[in-house]
Amino acid sequence: MRQMRRSLFALAIASVLPLVLAGCPKKDPPPVVDAAPAPTPTPSATETQLTTLEDDAGADADASDASKPKWTGPGMNANQLRAKQCCDALRKQAKTMGNSPEAMNINNAAMFCDQAAMSLGPTAGGQAPELAPMRTMLAGKTIPPVCQGL
Repeated sequence: MRQMRRSLFALAIASVLPLVLAGCPKKDPPPVVDAAPAPTPTPSATETQLTTLEDDAGADADASDASKPKWTGPGMNANQLRAKQCCDALRKQAKTMGNSPEAMNINNAAMFCDQAAMSLGPTAGGQAPELAPMRTMLAGKTIPPVCQGL
């Protein structure tokens, strides 16, 4: 038994030792020192004058800015804005409920609502089909008035 342990130990050392030695980095040779002294810089006879730069965009820069449309507003259609308001209202409602399981369910619906709100398109009327899974999550629960009809 003792002989077997010794042979296993010797086998382990013999198999690990080449890996350790192969992983050691090779030493770099010492750098060669040059015997010549470094050249000294010669002073220049002219001095460089630094002046401030003036920004002059010109008249054509103002004309190109006027032709570009200025985007203002959220960049979302009315359905997306209404869905975002509903998502925020759901999140507030879940926060007021604390750590109850129902609050967790409403919070999950609000997270889904955030993701689905950006994919809503402008519909003429009726409910958005993208929010159908959220409606099933909130079935039988009291929801904020802003979410009615989504």
